[in-house]
Amino acid sequence: MELLPIHPMLVHFPIALFLTAWFLNTASSFLKIEALTQAAWIVYVLAAFSSLLTVASGLWEADRLNLHHPVVYAHRNFALASLGVSWLSLITVLVLRRRRPSVIPFVFASACWLSMGLVLTAGYFGGEMVYKYGIGIK
Repeated sequence: MELLPIHPMLVHFPIALFLTAWFLNTASSFLKIEALTQAAWIVYVLAAFSSLLTVASGLWEADRLNLHHPVVYAHRNFALASLGVSWLSLITVLVLRRRRPSVIPFVFASACWLSMGLVLTAGYFGGEMVYKYGIGIK
């Protein structure tokens, strides 16, 4: 029985959500609208959760298909870095919320930039993997 590849269906969510969180946070910095900051937080949390599912499905499918290639490793490493940064930043913000709330906007803006860059790089290598090398394609 052929299993439906879940990973290709999920990859667009973290990319779109991290980009949206970055955009909302950047817009809130310029426009000084608190609702945009709150929306950015909500979207960022959704991005972190979607990253968890996306990375888990990618690791599972790479293992199932026995994929070994330098581009696969680059894709995996940037995806894991994006996942790690997003969750580490969420934990950091929770810890700083009471101790140093004044640094949270800087931490969150940095997390948005870094997560966005990492997920876009992971997406680039994922595209190279599929469209240039045909890895994982029958």
